[in-house]
Amino acid sequence: MDPYELDLESAEEALDLPTDQKIILGFLDGSVPESEWVSELELGNVLVLQVKGELETLIQKIAPHIKENGGSIVHFRGFLIITPSTISVDNTRLS
Repeated sequence: MDPYELDLESAEEALDLPTDQKIILGFLDGSVPESEWVSELELGNVLVLQVKGELETLIQKIAPHIKENGGSIVHFRGFLIITPSTISVDNTRLS
């Protein structure tokens, strides 16, 4: 028996957690139209994309949209982690 009498099930139900957000894994290689990546971000999803090719060329059409909408782009070990404005990236432990 719980000595604190916590009703965790009710507490979970009261939380306003997004249930439809996802982490999308993929390749940034030019094979997927930029509009598909942008659509995923607009839905609130996080993109983790392995870069296959010249990063500057591959990201040039997506980056302005991300910046304009308050999203984040982090390049980490050959991957791009791209988040919508609702999710921040903490990279303070990388230094």
